[in-house]
Amino acid sequence: MLFWLFAYWLLVDMLNGYLLKSGFTLSISQVYKSLVAIIVIIRCIDNKPIQVLSLCFIIYLSVYLTHIYIIGEEFGSSLTLISKLLTSLLFFTYFIQINNSDRDYFLQKAKIVITLNFAIFAVNLGLGFIGYGFTSYGGEEGFGSRGFFYSMNELSGVLAVLFPWILYYCKTKFSTFWFYLFSASFFLLSFILSSKSGIVATIMFFILINYFYGNKRDKALMVILFVALIVICFTYFQLILATDLPVMERLNYFVNKNGLIDAITSNRLHFWEYHSRELYRTDSIVWIFGLGGQRTVEMDPFDALLNCGLIGLAFLIFLYWELLSSPLTKGYRKRPYSKVVFSSNLLLVFISIGGGHILFSSMAGMLIALSNAVLFGKSSILNSRKLLHFALLKKT
Repeated sequence: MLFWLFAYWLLVDMLNGYLLKSGFTLSISQVYKSLVAIIVIIRCIDNKPIQVLSLCFIIYLSVYLTHIYIIGEEFGSSLTLISKLLTSLLFFTYFIQINNSDRDYFLQKAKIVITLNFAIFAVNLGLGFIGYGFTSYGGEEGFGSRGFFYSMNELSGVLAVLFPWILYYCKTKFSTFWFYLFSASFFLLSFILSSKSGIVATIMFFILINYFYGNKRDKALMVILFVALIVICFTYFQLILATDLPVMERLNYFVNKNGLIDAITSNRLHFWEYHSRELYRTDSIVWIFGLGGQRTVEMDPFDALLNCGLIGLAFLIFLYWELLSSPLTKGYRKRPYSKVVFSSNLLLVFISIGGGHILFSSMAGMLIALSNAVLFGKSSILNSRKLLHFALLKKT
């Protein structure tokens, strides 16, 4: 039941956006995901890692919310932000438990969850392309299309998890034709979304998956393509910005306004300059625990520091380290999925730092947890029994 609830994760976000657009004030997405989290806790109530994790959450939240009450900040918004990250960690622990119980079963269900959510994601962007839902930028008359997804920034995180897995399936399970067809489709979807990080991530996934899982000829071509793209970008940067594509016009606006760094971060560093003034006026306790209030710079490290203080920032840096190092650890790097997980995590970290709403995303959080949990499972109990049975038969 839980895996089917995860399989339609993005459909709920899509319906939530439609209802919010229609004037419905209650977020059905928050209600749905809270119920799923409660079911996971009930399902795993006897699991020691879940118990330890839950106890740590309760202790930290008690101290954190007490601090928020003392400084006079709003409880609800502070709790909403931090619960997104904590829920993703809860799901990650649950997925590992299932993976350890029966790896074949978990991988089968994980494939279904990724495939169905990708289909919902693609259909939703397609609806946006033909005029339904929200534009990505600029309100009703803006450019880019995100369908009925309400939160624009979280879509880059969704893309960064789903795209590499689908490309991996096409590269390893199907013909070259399907790999290039899906790659072309992903380029189209990222341009429909009109997200800089989405477009760059799509190009990088095409190169990385082709390099990691291709033959010697593929590897050589991807190296040449990567170098060529860098040369073209540096040589013809102004010409690229001068194109009439809306996403390039938006990038060009920020370049002309405050330079390249401002363009890459879409003016987010100025948000930090504004919010940091309040932080600099506080005492050391606030620096440790944060200001709360769901303040956002739309860059995860700054959001963590503002809302959860130095404790939150340290924990976020630890998560970055785990995301990048785990697929390369000796015990996991030889697994067939390690490179696709690393590719996804690498782009997730960059998007999280430059674009935000990745590790504090309820939309992408479950998918990130699922993608990383694939690495950590033990051998399937079912397979172990089959091997034992085969050994006994052979001995007989």
